[in-house]
Amino acid sequence: ILAINEDDKGNLWYTGLNTLELGYIDPDMNFHHYTHNQAIIDTVNKLMYPKIHFNGIYFDKDEVYIVNRRYGYLLLNENGVVEYDIKKNSEEKFTKTKIVNKNNWEFIYSYAVRIHYKNKPITLLNSKGEKGYTYIKEKFKYLSPTVVIKDSIKYIYAGKDFITLGDSVLLHQTLPYLCSIYQLGPHTYIYSTHDYNDKNGKLYYSNSPDINDEKYQLIADDVRAIKAIRDHNDGIWVATLRNGIFYIPDLNSKLYSDQQPIESILPRKEGLFVKNKMGELFYDFKKKSLVDTISNFQYSELIDIQEKLSFFGYVLANVHLTRAGKPWDRLNIRGCQFLSDSIYYFWTQGYNVKVKNGSLFYDLISQNYKKLPHQESLYCFREDSCLYGTRDGIYFYNGTSVLDLNKAKKKRIRHIDYFKYSDVLVYSIWGEGMILEFHNEQRIQLSDKNGLVSNTINATFMDDNNVLWLGTNKGINKLFIDSISGNYNIETISNGAKTLSSPNILQIYYQDSTLYLGTDVGFDVVNLRRENEVNKTSMPIILDSIQVNNIGYILNHTENVLRYDRNSFIFYYTAVGFNLFGQINYRYKLEGLSNEWSYTKERKVTFTNIIPGKYNFILQVKNEYGNWIELEQNIQFKISKPYWETWWFRIIILGILGCIVYYYISKLKQEKQLLEDKQQLSEELNESQQKALSSQLNPHFVFNSLNSIQNFILTKRTELSSDYLSMFSKLMRFVFENSKKLYVPLSDEIEALRLYLELEQVRHNHKFKYEITSENLITSEIFLPSLLIQPIIENAIWHGLLHKIEEDRLLEVSFTSDGKHLCIEVKDNGVGRGASKPRPQFIKKQRSSGVELTKQRLHLLSQSTGLKTSFEIMDLFDESNYSNGTCVQISIPLHLEV
Repeated sequence: ILAINEDDKGNLWYTGLNTLELGYIDPDMNFHHYTHNQAIIDTVNKLMYPKIHFNGIYFDKDEVYIVNRRYGYLLLNENGVVEYDIKKNSEEKFTKTKIVNKNNWEFIYSYAVRIHYKNKPITLLNSKGEKGYTYIKEKFKYLSPTVVIKDSIKYIYAGKDFITLGDSVLLHQTLPYLCSIYQLGPHTYIYSTHDYNDKNGKLYYSNSPDINDEKYQLIADDVRAIKAIRDHNDGIWVATLRNGIFYIPDLNSKLYSDQQPIESILPRKEGLFVKNKMGELFYDFKKKSLVDTISNFQYSELIDIQEKLSFFGYVLANVHLTRAGKPWDRLNIRGCQFLSDSIYYFWTQGYNVKVKNGSLFYDLISQNYKKLPHQESLYCFREDSCLYGTRDGIYFYNGTSVLDLNKAKKKRIRHIDYFKYSDVLVYSIWGEGMILEFHNEQRIQLSDKNGLVSNTINATFMDDNNVLWLGTNKGINKLFIDSISGNYNIETISNGAKTLSSPNILQIYYQDSTLYLGTDVGFDVVNLRRENEVNKTSMPIILDSIQVNNIGYILNHTENVLRYDRNSFIFYYTAVGFNLFGQINYRYKLEGLSNEWSYTKERKVTFTNIIPGKYNFILQVKNEYGNWIELEQNIQFKISKPYWETWWFRIIILGILGCIVYYYISKLKQEKQLLEDKQQLSEELNESQQKALSSQLNPHFVFNSLNSIQNFILTKRTELSSDYLSMFSKLMRFVFENSKKLYVPLSDEIEALRLYLELEQVRHNHKFKYEITSENLITSEIFLPSLLIQPIIENAIWHGLLHKIEEDRLLEVSFTSDGKHLCIEVKDNGVGRGASKPRPQFIKKQRSSGVELTKQRLHLLSQSTGLKTSFEIMDLFDESNYSNGTCVQISIPLHLEV
């Protein structure tokens, strides 16, 4: 994307490198193409350019200018290309620069074709389109001219040429470098300079459009800027040619980052001595710059210091002290406090030194109290009246002895300060915030719950206005206690913002509305005058979307009413804070559910199974100054009660309950009758099963079978008698075992039928044949009533097949399924029912009782299961309409509960 700009309707227009087409994004984030893109392509193509693109977009009411700063522009509207001023590639033989002025905005484009390395005249036109000035350009280097306007004077930077142009030429200069300029405000200008080899790039800012005036370097790296803009928080964004994008939070503040932690800051009248592990630096108050220095703090120099100081950290100092009779040349000072011009203290680990009227008194603690725990801090109210912060609480030194005050025992006291006008003692505990101790012994503990950026306080500084500045590992606070009311106020100066090289503040010093900070990566100078001018109550916060039961939901501006079962919510939101190191803090509450704030860094909030009621979702974000910014529109909604909790539903339920009681009472007698009917049905089922057993074991069959066995034995057909007896015993076993079950597997029923038919075949000298089929059935998983089919088969043999004269007697038994029913078919090719000869009386009775018994069992099966059964007997005829056998079809449910 080479250019982007916003029109009056909020549409964002853009152009690209690889296409001549123009597009825009509307305020609802929908993408569109310019309607007449083909007209743009046709216009450029007829000029025969091998490659051209547009790197500028400007608006004039409903018209759009797309600009190539080397060749010209196209003017567009809703009807297409209105006009164009692009020199043809084959015709243009010179180089010139032109300024176009429309509605108080300007753009510059330059014609530069083919011979741009040769010295060619460049003509600048004034605002009236008249010839203003012509000069010879040394080298063009494809660098587009840039222009800013102040007091009707144009300041033009075109490579090495710097020209000021009004109604007449004011000045033309040749600069020792190539330069571009970008205006960010009425008095803010960014310069990007580099040499002809595109090296030694520098970035400056100035309050003047003239680069010869005072300017300040912004970035030490070798960079070349191609665009600079300012955001709504006055942050500066610089796009570079090869170094990505730089963000500069504040032009009035300075960040000196060398990735070295600052160990100490020692104030002097002229500036500050700043020490890190690599050496010592000096920040000059007048020059506002940080320079290398070699400092030797002599003892005599410390005596000459007039101002009162308080600092934390290590300062390397040369003092003329002796320790154990030997010179003590260098002392790592960790703290220093001036009581007056003639009395001050400085201390280091294990040693405390008092300087009074030029005389040294050192090692005070070890002389008077050798068992003092490891010392962390020191504060003196007056001479020889000091508090010592240790790793085991606070101790008091009165000049002759050391007393354990039994305050904050087993706590690590990092800093001790005193608000003298309010008579409040303040001390910080490592990792636990700060304690305020009032003269009436009231104690208040300050933490991140009531205003501190962090509970880990690294540094403190009390200024002349009785304001205590706190440097933490997550930013800066300032603490003030009112001398009359005793009320305290905590203000957040920086909540880990990118206005700092790092939020981890190790050293802190304040003077003249400026904070001087030592961080874990460098030295920062923060101008608080500018911070006070910034709107501290603004920070964009956007509600991205809402999901109800994992489905997107769009709020309306009136009342949002949802059903009782749509009660799980996910709110997605985003806050935009470029100045925060990704550490954006949110808090929220759902009024109606809880009035307590919940804190999070997540960008979504989930509520599940919310009970019916009215709710108000409130969302806030904490900006870099510690202020809570609220979402502009609170989200209100209502979850309706389920119908069973409404008054009308309860009335209906009471009526239904009354009907149920009446119905229950009226049905008691019917239930009693049903129980009796059920008992009767059970008895009938048992009776039918016993009858089925009797039909299987009718005396005629048993007697004939035993006679056959006897005949086989008498005729000495021993093997046949043995086989017959074995089959007869197996059949008896099947019959007795199946008689105990209500339903049996089809596989057992088929096996019993085979045994029966084998016995009948042997008895009747194989006068008939039989077939049993069960294709595509899993017989072991299909059940049917036990002892159901044998009476039908017996009738087919005795009344159909045995009466037939022909020898092709065949009995067919098949089992099939239609998916819901088991279909049983017993078919014989005997004489049929009409031609059957009379038999003895007991045979007729057996036949009749067998068929009727099967019908009765099927009827009882249908009643007990509620499923449909069927029984049908069909007479078969041949082509001449003579009786040709009988077919019995039985249908029972396929799936019976065993």
